[in-house]
Amino acid sequence: MTSVPGTRRTFERLRPRVGFKFCRDCGAEKPLTDFYNATGNKDGKQTSCRECQDVTNYQARGASGSSQLPPQARDRLLSRCSRHGDCLLWTGPVSVRGHGKLEILGAAWMVHRMAYALEVGSIPPRMIVYQVCGNKLCVEPSHLKAKRSRSLVGDGTKFCSRCGEVLPLSEFYGQRGANGRLQAYCKDCHRFDAYGITQREYDDLLKIQAGLCAICDMPSNGRSLSIDHCHSSGAVRRLLCSSCNVALGMLRDDIRLFHRAIEYLSKASV
Repeated sequence: MTSVPGTRRTFERLRPRVGFKFCRDCGAEKPLTDFYNATGNKDGKQTSCRECQDVTNYQARGASGSSQLPPQARDRLLSRCSRHGDCLLWTGPVSVRGHGKLEILGAAWMVHRMAYALEVGSIPPRMIVYQVCGNKLCVEPSHLKAKRSRSLVGDGTKFCSRCGEVLPLSEFYGQRGANGRLQAYCKDCHRFDAYGITQREYDDLLKIQAGLCAICDMPSNGRSLSIDHCHSSGAVRRLLCSSCNVALGMLRDDIRLFHRAIEYLSKASV
């Protein structure tokens, strides 16, 4: 059978050799020893090989600083820093909470956590790295300290595992069906990840619209207006109430369908 290497359809049809298995991600046939154990699978192995799984784990854990940094991390970090007195300040992109950020191999890092990890090694889970000098852009190793997040979290506050800030519980979305549990990332980090805009940019849009929905001109009634964006380009358009935002989604942003809906309502009302 003719096959096209690297496609899931191909290696799903083929039967691997005894003691081998196809990786779901890269499509390569590899020995079972190249796969991590998974007790829930029939063959007792993960569906992705160790190499692909390590890349996935690195991308998932980059923000928390718990994964091993690649060799180019130190050079990438220092190339965007400048010395100001005792502080070594980051001059690159900044997160929604004011910390420097850097993406390496698909993993988003807070640069102060990266600098700490480069100096002392991997950062244990639920550890907060903070600057004793008080400057959030400082990555000078001697200015960086780590504490367990619980030691900095009091009643009514929670640690955001993305930006590393301790924030009021109202700054976190709830998890669906989780009996009151809150999500790990704060609202600002979720908004930035999903739409690429900061809280300040959201507030500017809200001010331009006078706090009203861009379609129906109705106020938000105490709820935050939804961010409407183009699903093909990802560009943010305006802020809408939940009803108008759902309506656009139900009609798949198709202008033709909206015209047909208007025509239908016009005929039905006669």
